[in-house]
Amino acid sequence: MIPDTTSPSSSAPSAPSTPAERAEFDQALANELTQSATLLGTALGSPAVLAQLSYTQAEIEEGVALHAAAQGAFSVRQQSVSTARTKLGARDTLFDTVRDDFAAYRATVQANFPPSVRTALGAGGRIPGDLQKFITLLRSAYAAAQQPAYADTLSKRKLTAAVITARLAQVSELESLDGQAKAADKGATAATKARDTAGKTLRQWIGAFRKQAKADLRKFPDLRAALGL
Repeated sequence: MIPDTTSPSSSAPSAPSTPAERAEFDQALANELTQSATLLGTALGSPAVLAQLSYTQAEIEEGVALHAAAQGAFSVRQQSVSTARTKLGARDTLFDTVRDDFAAYRATVQANFPPSVRTALGAGGRIPGDLQKFITLLRSAYAAAQQPAYADTLSKRKLTAAVITARLAQVSELESLDGQAKAADKGATAATKARDTAGKTLRQWIGAFRKQAKADLRKFPDLRAALGL
C-alpha cells in the first residue's frame, strides 16, 4: 500500500549525514517516486476511478508532469554526485602522488644543501595544510630547483630538469583537478537543492490528491484499494 503522504510519518526523510544514511535516503526517495508513479498511473488507467474522482484527467496529468520533473531532478542529482565523487577522487589520488614526490624532494634537498638555502628550495619549515598554499610552495620550490646554482647537484640525485618539469606539470594538473572538483561539488549541491524542491512540490501535490481521492471514493472501497488508499 502506498503510504499516506499527508501524515507526519510520510514527510520527506531527514537529511542524512553518513554514507549509509545517504544511501538509505536516496533509496527512500526513489521508492517515493515509484509509489507516486504507481498511484498516478493507476488513477489515469482506470475509467472507474476517474469517473468517481473530482480531479479531472487534466489535473491528474499535472501531477504526472510534477512527477516527471521530480524524477528528472532526482536523476540529475545522482549523476552530479557521481561526477563530484569522481573528480574528488582524481584530485586526491594526484595529490597523494604530488605530496609523496615533494616529500622525497625535500629530503634530497636537506641531504645535499645547507640550512641557509633550504627555505629557498622549499625544504625549510612546515608544508602548508591549505592546498592552494601548498601549490604555491611547490611552484616556488621547483622553480628554484631549476636555477643553475642548485640544478647540477639535484640532477646528480635524479632530480633532473626533465623530472622537475614533469613535477611542475603535475602541480598544474592538480590545480586544475581541484578547480574541477570544487565546481562539481557546487553543481552537486545545486542539483540536490533542485531535487529537494521538485520532490517537495510533488509530495504536496500527491498529499492533496490522496486526501481528496479518499473523500471521493469513500463509498467505493475496491477503488480505494486499487489506489492504495
